[in-house]
Amino acid sequence: MPVILNLSKNDKNILTNEKRCAIIVAKKEKNVYMRFRSEVLMLKISRKASVYISITLTVIFFLALIACAVIMPKISGLFVDAVNGFSKGETIGENGKIFVMTVGYLIVLSVGVADIMMFFLLFRVLRGLVFTKTSVSLIRGVSWLAIVCGILFALLGRVFFIAYVVAVAILFLGLCIRVVKNVVEEATEIKNENDLTV
Repeated sequence: MPVILNLSKNDKNILTNEKRCAIIVAKKEKNVYMRFRSEVLMLKISRKASVYISITLTVIFFLALIACAVIMPKISGLFVDAVNGFSKGETIGENGKIFVMTVGYLIVLSVGVADIMMFFLLFRVLRGLVFTKTSVSLIRGVSWLAIVCGILFALLGRVFFIAYVVAVAILFLGLCIRVVKNVVEEATEIKNENDLTV
């Protein structure tokens, strides 16, 4: 027999849909929900608090990108010096350092633009404007920028072999974001059709 305390509308939906046989205790305290199921503690943050956390993280990440842009010459110099230190054959010259620094700046620029797009997307989520053409366009932009970053890392692979691994991971991330974009785009079309029929 379920024990239910202080449930919101969403908690009741969760109970009826997926937690019929477990004893559940749901308590709301400062946007944090704690549920006990099968002796496992699950911490769930409210949707609004989660969006605010994501917005804060995107701002912090953007500030970190600015810091990376400022110290890019040192970062690229350290990477090139490390490769030259371990290399037994050819070393990377001044042109190689300029190439690494240029690609590094292009990566920071691409990631910065994607971060700004995610920032605007999160504000749209906060206002309940998820299934709109603008939101789909923002997700599309982030996916293309992830693919651009993957290509840029692949270019760095000629200098740092490990960059190929990073490139594959980022290209896969870009593909995943494109799939999410396709799902949200389809949901947007269905929502628009339903709005027209009503």
